[in-house]
Amino acid sequence: GMATWLTERLSNEVASHTRAANQRIAERFTELAHRQIERIAGWLSEQAAADEALDRLERLASDLQETP
Repeated sequence: GMATWLTERLSNEVASHTRAANQRIAERFTELAHRQIERIAGWLSEQAAADEALDRLERLASDLQETP
């Protein structure tokens, strides 16, 4: 009786700690993934051409299409 109770109590305690640890791991992973997405988005924004440059390219392409 007592050994069974102690074993069950210990098992429940371990399960509780495991759930808590897994929750912290999941939260940290989510935080790190979010940071990484923000960094990648920032990097991609830096790589993109400025709106003015894209507008100029569109005008040049349009001018080339109109040239016989």
